[in-house]
Amino acid sequence: MTSRTFLGVITRILVLLLPLVCFAEELAVPRTSLSSSSVPILAYHNIVQELSAIDEPETVSIDTLARHFAWLSAHGYTPIRPAQLLSAIKHGTPLPLKPIVLSFDDGYASFYQYVFPLLRAFNWPAQQALIGRVLDTGRGATPQIKGETYLNPDEIKELADSGLVEFANHSYDLHHGVASNAWGNLQPAAVTRTWTQTGEESDAQWELRVQRDLMRNQELITELTGQVPTTMVWPYGRYNGALQQIAASVGLRLLFTLDQGISDIGLDQFALKRFLIGRHDTEAALAQFLEPRSVPISTMRAVAADVARLATTYATPKEEVLSDALEQLTKVPGNTLMLNPFVKERGIITKATFATNVLPTDSQYANRVAVVIAGKTGYGVWLSMPLSPLHYRGLNESAILQLVEDAAKAMPLSGLMVEDADLVSTDLMREALRRVSLWRQTPFLGISIDMSLPSQQVDKVLRQSGAKYIMLKDGNRNGTFNEKTSPAQVIVAVKAPFSNAGLLGTPEDTNGALSNIKLVLGNESDRKLSGIPAQMHVESVQ
Repeated sequence: MTSRTFLGVITRILVLLLPLVCFAEELAVPRTSLSSSSVPILAYHNIVQELSAIDEPETVSIDTLARHFAWLSAHGYTPIRPAQLLSAIKHGTPLPLKPIVLSFDDGYASFYQYVFPLLRAFNWPAQQALIGRVLDTGRGATPQIKGETYLNPDEIKELADSGLVEFANHSYDLHHGVASNAWGNLQPAAVTRTWTQTGEESDAQWELRVQRDLMRNQELITELTGQVPTTMVWPYGRYNGALQQIAASVGLRLLFTLDQGISDIGLDQFALKRFLIGRHDTEAALAQFLEPRSVPISTMRAVAADVARLATTYATPKEEVLSDALEQLTKVPGNTLMLNPFVKERGIITKATFATNVLPTDSQYANRVAVVIAGKTGYGVWLSMPLSPLHYRGLNESAILQLVEDAAKAMPLSGLMVEDADLVSTDLMREALRRVSLWRQTPFLGISIDMSLPSQQVDKVLRQSGAKYIMLKDGNRNGTFNEKTSPAQVIVAVKAPFSNAGLLGTPEDTNGALSNIKLVLGNESDRKLSGIPAQMHVESVQ
């Protein structure tokens, strides 16, 4: 970087900073003190001089970044290195007051052009996560891929020598999508078993591919910077329990996600949350994240779906039933899909719609349904299934747990709904959730339980299982269960065809695949839509 360029950037930054620092009190908000073990992490990507309509949503202007830095400085935050964070976790090394980590992903050249002068002006450290394939593209030159310019080896070396920048592993070549089914739907390469003409990648093949990738990038970054990375930044923020183990095996000790929130470093070393910064995030957005005045309230609105019925036209070019289901889902104020991926005969589960050795496989359509609905509607997808052997022919609990794990491998899941919580032990429910978490990140547990049971029994199941959600089965609504004091968010099951609920038309529109609607209702208009009486409504927080 020439001295003229550096001075130009610094001058512009100072022009922006002076009024912000002088009037910092105007930006102040009521503060909520963080736990001594809580360390917020900000996640930036590309930085540009001026935003344009074609820039990615997470692209930020240099003016916005400078204002963020000014706000952090005025409010007493001290950026720290990931190495300091790791030392605090391993050895109890004290951290400064109000520590924060500044992380930048993907290795854009703008980090050197715009961010580096800002770091030098403040004498603040930051982390840059590098993608190995991009680095190899630019060996001896400045990499350019799809119109974006990335850091070259000389710039990386200067950044490393400055002592202000730590480099993280962002994978060698996992920052893209791979086919996850025979229809070619793309899912993140790190968490997906690649589908080829010969079938799905095996567990062993997937593990070897990912491990070799991370190790290759470790070696490349060490060669270019002289630093051995100890931090992994998951591509697209996607990870699972198996990936965490693989990362640890190659020496990565801090694992950064895009899960929203502030981490307790004593608990979240291998799943550190971050605040993803976007183009519209002003200082007020930082204030709400770092010093919140209230906890955001969210409501789950869930619709049940049956893969076997959605699969009746899976072999046709238009996939009419799935297409109709997608159209109908857009008419519902929902956000969660309770997905049943099994085939029943006379009430007994006999087949699966995903790859497994536990049951015969019907169509392997579950991945297609989950990926398409999540991608086109934004719904979170939950696996909905019973765990008791009473619902299966010739399966014991061990086999059912393997079925849970195989389903988690096959579909992008965000939760597990146990349909028969009143028939199985809480130990079995917790183990089933653990099996899901091996392959999917931070899944929630929900249970469906008979509301005629005594309140004490229901509360005991909730607390011992750790369930965050409860589905109210048909039963005696005059039971003693107290929804307002329940430790879980309550989901009210509305046993009514869509035609009666006035939401999705007739069941025939989707071959009966969306036959029931299950909602947690957030306001009076929602209750009117579903016909649920007001006394059954429960306000909930996530």
